[in-house]
Amino acid sequence: MIRTLQSLRFFFIILVVLSHYIGSSFDFGGECGVSFFFMLSGFVLSLAYSERIAKGSFSTKPFVVKQWIKIYPLHILTFIVMFALDIRLEKYCDITAVIANILLLQSWVPADSFYFVANSPSWFLCDILFFYVVFSSLNKYILRSDNRKLLAISLVAILLYICLMAVLPTYLVNPILYANPLTRLLDFIVGIILYKLYVSDNGIALRDKLNGKSFLTVSLMELSVILLVVITAILYPHLPQRVRTVSIFWLAIPLFIFFFAITDKHSGVISKFLQGKTMLWLGNISFCIYIIHAPVLRIFNSISVHTGIADSNLVHFILFTTILIFFSHITNKLNIALISRIGSIIVFTKSLNKIYSSASLKLLRFCFIISLLYGTTFLLAEFYDNPFSSFHDFIILALQWLAIEIAIFGLIYIISINKYVFCVLFPIITVLSTIIAYYRCTLHLTLMPEVIELLLENDLRTSMDVVSWQLVLWIMLALVVSVFISMKRFCMENIPCQWLHMIVSLIIVMVPLNVGTTNNAIVKRIPYSIFFTIAEYLDNRISVETVRQDFKGSAVCNTDSMTVVFIIGESLRASSMQVNGYERATTPFLCKEKNAVSMSNIYSDYNLTHLSIPHFMTRSDEKHPDRAYNERSFISLMKRAGYSTAWLANQESIKSFVYFIKECNRVKYVSSGKVSYIYEKWLDTDLLPYYDEELQRPAALKLIILHTVGSHWYYNTHFTDEYEKFKPITDSKIISSNSFEQIRNSYDNSIIFSDYFWNQVINRLRNRNAVLIYLSDHGECMGEDSHFIHGSVDNEPQHLPGCFIWYSDEYARRYSQKVKALRSNKDKRYKSYFLFHSILDAADIKSGYINNNLNIFR
Repeated sequence: MIRTLQSLRFFFIILVVLSHYIGSSFDFGGECGVSFFFMLSGFVLSLAYSERIAKGSFSTKPFVVKQWIKIYPLHILTFIVMFALDIRLEKYCDITAVIANILLLQSWVPADSFYFVANSPSWFLCDILFFYVVFSSLNKYILRSDNRKLLAISLVAILLYICLMAVLPTYLVNPILYANPLTRLLDFIVGIILYKLYVSDNGIALRDKLNGKSFLTVSLMELSVILLVVITAILYPHLPQRVRTVSIFWLAIPLFIFFFAITDKHSGVISKFLQGKTMLWLGNISFCIYIIHAPVLRIFNSISVHTGIADSNLVHFILFTTILIFFSHITNKLNIALISRIGSIIVFTKSLNKIYSSASLKLLRFCFIISLLYGTTFLLAEFYDNPFSSFHDFIILALQWLAIEIAIFGLIYIISINKYVFCVLFPIITVLSTIIAYYRCTLHLTLMPEVIELLLENDLRTSMDVVSWQLVLWIMLALVVSVFISMKRFCMENIPCQWLHMIVSLIIVMVPLNVGTTNNAIVKRIPYSIFFTIAEYLDNRISVETVRQDFKGSAVCNTDSMTVVFIIGESLRASSMQVNGYERATTPFLCKEKNAVSMSNIYSDYNLTHLSIPHFMTRSDEKHPDRAYNERSFISLMKRAGYSTAWLANQESIKSFVYFIKECNRVKYVSSGKVSYIYEKWLDTDLLPYYDEELQRPAALKLIILHTVGSHWYYNTHFTDEYEKFKPITDSKIISSNSFEQIRNSYDNSIIFSDYFWNQVINRLRNRNAVLIYLSDHGECMGEDSHFIHGSVDNEPQHLPGCFIWYSDEYARRYSQKVKALRSNKDKRYKSYFLFHSILDAADIKSGYINNNLNIFR
């Protein structure tokens, strides 16, 4: 180790410590320190091992195991301490994140909630372990490449990095650019290139030139290099986050490392100081300072609060640093003892070494090839029609595909650990995936709980009507290929240490499944959609079969004939309806209806479908929210009063309200096989044929519930070309890639089409004694606080859903008092809880469960 670089480690560790001590106002310290250590690692490892690598006497496996033993005991110790401190403060995290941190895999997950768990600085160890694994290959390639080739590759890598830096959304800058091992590998490579320059003829000539320089000249040169780092620090706060996170250090830090490497034997004043015994000792314990500084700081701050030591001043910091250095020295001694004496570490190392066996590597290669084959066939069937309009969008989709592909690799890895398990499961998964991909490409349908229900409820002959000879051919081909692959796996030798493979494979699967940005994308796509859809179907069955106490007392209808239609809207905000004063003509049909009353002041406590519907279907209110999940809905009371009930759904059923769907006499899923990841037309007018069937039934009393898709994102799929009144519309599923005008136009067009649909529903009721209630589940963001759609943030527009009531002339004649009350209440503030009580009264049902304070007809 070059002595000056050894000592400099201490100063850059202190920069990291300062960044955590001071906080976000000194992020420069942490980011500069991390860049220094990644580059320094590439340089000093090359200095120590390049000759052995060139001779072929270097072996990666024992090298990695040796380095792993040096860092892992301390990592586990500090993890336990910080985890205990977090629990004491009631700070909890996901179990998957805990496991990933224990196994030093956390930086591979693009989420702060993963790599900042417990002893958060340990994400650095995850990256450095990866560098150790690829070090010898990189070193050999870089040192053997000529300078022109290396320069060309470097320029391409920098260009790709700039492209990535430009397209990444802000929330992924830290996880991808700052912490991810693949992107930080560039810093490590810079260190290896520095070594190549150091041992080159030019590097040797530069060192020789320093021989003739005076002590003063070398000292001034050293100060100039330090000044370059200072200038970087001055520029740092004025640059965008995505630039200053990493790339700002690619000029100053390499020059800094290189210069102090070549002045080690031709010292100026700075180098002389750095070569002192004290500084060398501080540099030697710098790793321990890094790994324990977070728990020491946490404990020290807690103690200082109770002892009266002033916080965030010079005395406080000096005292903290002194204590930190003292404990780092002790920790360093203990770490050396642990490495040499604890037998369990050695045993575990032997187990770890088995995973690098020939059989294990063959299995990993096999899994990689199979998962890549899967991802470029079945998985691409899920992505082929995703709309995108720019390279930025393509990158987002590619990253999403990659996250799913990683999860697929993990699944293939798990089932292939045991060859018998693989030979049974892989053909089944392949055939099922073939069927789903076939219907995804031909009919634009996918697997959903409703599809399973239809298949199980229909007779075999009906179900076979959707089977074509092309599908049979694809199934046969998939079966042949999957059996061939299974035979390949069966002929491979058994791998050692299967329990360790199982742990690693489970981590690979669980990590993307537990990240919010990737979870839904994975579970809705094959092969995971197979497992999760079956689980959801079974979960829904349990919800349906759960016994909810029925209403007591009588429910009596006082009329001989009545048709009640309830339309559950989707994502319609009241302020975007022309009938409520919106400047655009979004509801022209509704505006012409003399018997339509728009309730423009309805408030929903919930901004998500699975929460809002159970609460307005039941007697739930602010004081009794639990009723949404333990009572029946108004459907049961209407059935008791003699109503024939039907639920016609153009959306998938969800566990939170599937019970109410099954309360109806008849259920029809019009949208079976359509989800938000399918971008073909998905129209509410598809409900009309089934609506007509219900209207033609002989029952005198009818309740028809239409669950519409309305204005759900992606808006373009919910209106036809004829209703594309406002242009331009969105051309990408990535919201940020569209302008406000495009999003607004597409959203308003979806409302225009909904207005047309409502008009079709109403036209069929004009000659009946009928009342129609429309209530959207929630509203939608249209640029407020720079947010769009719903669910990701919580703001006012999402809580103001569209709502209107229409009644026929016959209904107005029979129930003039109800109509009069409705019109007088139209501007009053009601919460969506009004629905349960109002629809029962609108249906002329008398029941003790009606609360007239929440009844818009009273």
